[in-house]
Amino acid sequence: MVFVTGDCHGEFQKFSTSSFPEQKEMIKDSIISLCNPEESRSSL
Repeated sequence: MVFVTGDCHGEFQKFSTSSFPEQKEMIKDSIISLCNPEESRSSL
């Protein structure tokens, strides 16, 4: 599985099982990608 989310800004509670229940189905090869919008704008 692949999950994409925005930057956490240090608020990692968004990955708790109550906010992100899909993690219960994740396997060792699953990927979570944290995207930083500031970084993508600076590279344009």
